[in-house]
Amino acid sequence: MFNKIKNEIKTEVMGMNIGNNISALRKKKGITQEELANELKVSSQAVSKWENNTSCPDISLLTQIADYFGVSVDDLLREQEEVIVDKAEENKDGNVKSSDDKKNIVIKVTQQNGKENIIKVPFKFVKLGLNIGSMFGLDKDISEKIATLAQNDLTDIINIDTENGEHVAIVLD
Repeated sequence: MFNKIKNEIKTEVMGMNIGNNISALRKKKGITQEELANELKVSSQAVSKWENNTSCPDISLLTQIADYFGVSVDDLLREQEEVIVDKAEENKDGNVKSSDDKKNIVIKVTQQNGKENIIKVPFKFVKLGLNIGSMFGLDKDISEKIATLAQNDLTDIINIDTENGEHVAIVLD
């Protein structure tokens, strides 16, 4: 029974291209598994397991890995080795270039004690929500006006001081 579960997990991991992509990107960059491990603050054995498709990086590392190689997380997970190496080559400056809208709606609540709670929502999800809202009666003009925020230079959307001393800021990042 346990072998069956282990084989199913390995099949799922192998269905993604992340291990092969990390290996190809690392080799293209000319660094060792140990150097990559040091950069990501993980063991070289962890990097080896990723590249051998016996495990996957923790989800919290995906953006760090993608940023390090100059690719998107989506590319890291889905693209074939040759394609992702070409994309990384195009993005040598470290900035991920994509046709996707990279803007976020950032909601930041600053409590009286100075502690901040930050939520980032990709603008494409906001647009999706607006489209769904339009299907259920949200005035089309309103949703179109909100959807055009991403094209404007507007960054501050809302700044509110609440009666209990919290500051709420909603910005376009």
